[in-house]
Amino acid sequence: MKVIFVMDTAEAMGAKASDGMTLLDWAKAGAEHFLKSRAGCNDLHALVTTTGPEHDGPHLLSSFGVGEDRLKPALKNLSCRGTGTVPEALRLGFRILATWRLRANVDFFGQGRRPWAVDPAILLVFTSGAGLPLEKDAPALTIPPLDLPFAGFYEDAWRWDQHCYAFVMGGGAAAAAVPPPLKKFCDATGGWSSLSRSLLGVTSDVDMMLHKINALGPMVIFADADPKPEAAPGPSGARHDGPPGVHRACIVPRQAPPNLAPLIYKWLIPERAWLDRVMEEVPVRSSHPVLHFRRIEPGDGDDAAVRSFLTAVETLEAIKFPVDVYDVKGSRMLTFPMKRGNRWPVYVEGSGREPRAPTATAASLVTGVAPAAPQAPPRYIGYLASSPQAGKVTLNLLPFNFPTLAPLLKTAADLVVGAGGSLKPKPGGGAPVSNPTVLSGLSGNWRKAFNSYVFQVPQPYCAPLRQALAPYGGIAQMVPERDLKLGKGLVRRFAKVRELCAALQQEEARVKAQDNIEANFGRLPPEEGLPAAAPRGRPMYTHPGAVPPALGVSHWEHVRRRVHGGGGGLTVRGLFAPLCES
Repeated sequence: MKVIFVMDTAEAMGAKASDGMTLLDWAKAGAEHFLKSRAGCNDLHALVTTTGPEHDGPHLLSSFGVGEDRLKPALKNLSCRGTGTVPEALRLGFRILATWRLRANVDFFGQGRRPWAVDPAILLVFTSGAGLPLEKDAPALTIPPLDLPFAGFYEDAWRWDQHCYAFVMGGGAAAAAVPPPLKKFCDATGGWSSLSRSLLGVTSDVDMMLHKINALGPMVIFADADPKPEAAPGPSGARHDGPPGVHRACIVPRQAPPNLAPLIYKWLIPERAWLDRVMEEVPVRSSHPVLHFRRIEPGDGDDAAVRSFLTAVETLEAIKFPVDVYDVKGSRMLTFPMKRGNRWPVYVEGSGREPRAPTATAASLVTGVAPAAPQAPPRYIGYLASSPQAGKVTLNLLPFNFPTLAPLLKTAADLVVGAGGSLKPKPGGGAPVSNPTVLSGLSGNWRKAFNSYVFQVPQPYCAPLRQALAPYGGIAQMVPERDLKLGKGLVRRFAKVRELCAALQQEEARVKAQDNIEANFGRLPPEEGLPAAAPRGRPMYTHPGAVPPALGVSHWEHVRRRVHGGGGGLTVRGLFAPLCES
């Protein structure tokens, strides 16, 4: 997991608390307590401050991959100066995460979201809250857009697996409450905020936050398809935000027992709009997917759509079809009037291939501006179900528009079982079972209905669907291996973005290499070629280029000998020759 410490180093953090320590000292203690508690977790850390050594803007003191040996001294030597702002520092933090996210290869833009393949990251903000409004109706913090090639593809600067946690230092003359803009921003990212009035309170709040991130997953928005204004609770663990029926919650993949193989997840969360060859503009992607759910009451069984959904779920359970199960979790527990055994269908507006009306986005749901109803019927991708644990809810993901697929699979499954095959899945999703082929026993109407279903399935679903259909008597061969085909405009746009991202990664690699050279300067072992009497220790100068000539010649002579080996037939003469002797 990636962790960014966003430290408020403005002059307000220099205020004295009742114990004689400054608010910045409290913040340092909280960050050090976090590092000590997470020791051995293989986290990557970065340190961002609201003010730099020579300016008031945000400053990166330590980036990912440099190790705690540089992070801790930088954290310890922080001091208060200037009047920097937290939003600008958060923007720098999200920019760092966005550039490093290119290496993780977890953003499959336009090809669905994969809740099991994420790059989790948290931002820990330690601030006094000075300069932020305290009015309850104040809007959430606004993060300026990122100056990156792909920034225009998303509505916000953060992603669905990036969460912000704020610790407001409430000692002395600092804020008496968490500023509402900061609190709303943390809630919008799936994080949490707290007010600490003592050093013990800071460490206690850090411990509480550590408990919350033990089971951290991507954040989604649950929207009730038919909200009730008087009472519209959402899934257990979801937090209410905005108009009735809109809730935010994190979904966490379930883990297999220790004695079994890891679970294999297959099913995606579809996009609001799929990329195709006729599309000229890139659709803007929301930071969090919006999952609409429909409440099914006991008396709704007469509805044909409800009856089809319930029958499809029972059919897939009977034939042991693979389903991805996620626990719905959050920081605020809400009442969830869902009886055990109930199942509520889930879908994403606009994910069908038919012409569609404007769909609901995360921003429109929070503001309460309802878009037009979709023209095409909803394509169910799963359902909400009550967990065996009291008061818990799970999100169960299935193939795209599974109510249409279920009766077709039932026919194929009966033929497979009748021919002596088995549909029992292997523990942990092992290799597919080899069953007898039943294609010859399927009627022409079945083939026509199955081909019609496959035509409606978006391209990213084809590969996992073929894998899931492997035990069903050869019908996986009827799912084509479709390639993602885009229009010329989108191809040129993505090619340009790839070029800019490659240049950005090269620049980041160059800066990191230079940073590593500076960090290891003077720490190289003498047996590599440098004499033991050579000057050592990192020089303390105003900029990296201000290196004494003796140290510079010594270091680059060492680099030359490591590349070419031995003395290379070259001899350094003159004033610095004693420093480069073998």
